[in-house]
Amino acid sequence: ARKEINNRIWHDMVQSDWSTWERRFWEMRERALPYDEGTYTLLMHGYLLSHRHSGERAYQVLEEMRRSGAHPALVRLNQRLL
Repeated sequence: ARKEINNRIWHDMVQSDWSTWERRFWEMRERALPYDEGTYTLLMHGYLLSHRHSGERAYQVLEEMRRSGAHPALVRLNQRLL
């Protein structure tokens, strides 16, 4: 289920459909699906690309990713991309 939602999130980002993009993350929370590294990365980059959301939120997601126990190499990669 998470992989399918991540694919939809990616599609929403490509289409710049930020309302649907945001609803996909709500859907994951409602279904109690934990975020994985891919989901955190999509969320971070969506905040940076969206004109509706603050880019500062990407740094909050990075901290949440770090606390979740994501692999340190992926955290560093995303940190450098920010």
